[in-house]
Amino acid sequence: MKAATGGMKLAVAAACALLNGCRASEFMVANLPNAFSRLQLHADLAYGSDRRQRLDIVAPRQGINRPVVIFWYGGSWTQGRKADYRFVGVALAKQGFVAVLPDYRLYPKVTFPMFDEDAARAVAWVQRHVSEYGGDPTHIVLMGHSAGGHTAAFFGLQSRILAPVWRRP
Repeated sequence: MKAATGGMKLAVAAACALLNGCRASEFMVANLPNAFSRLQLHADLAYGSDRRQRLDIVAPRQGINRPVVIFWYGGSWTQGRKADYRFVGVALAKQGFVAVLPDYRLYPKVTFPMFDEDAARAVAWVQRHVSEYGGDPTHIVLMGHSAGGHTAAFFGLQSRILAPVWRRP
């Protein structure tokens, strides 16, 4: 009965966190079930010199030339961190993708378009190195949530920011 009670408490805590919006407790609960037995996590890989210019890769343990998804999180360019969205990387990797979760510098330290310039640097790094993690550098999908969704869409509309670093296959 104790195990069931503990599970019930966890379920209630998770429901409360989810009802309160995107908060740290929600991310903690979302990241709890991450089973890395079939996946590999490569954390804090530098794509630039700033401490916020780091990315995580979540990839299946087996396979080569897997499609790649780069996912940028939201947070109004003022908050957020890649570790909070590791559950997205796990979900993508479980479907066979190599998932890349970059951090980027935030306001007020930097202003627009520097967030997107960081993202372009991350894309360039991924193109150069993702094959070392089982990914196919010629099959990259850009994806994001909120401000991160803006970044992914921005590259489609303002390719001039991505063009200097983008390697054509």
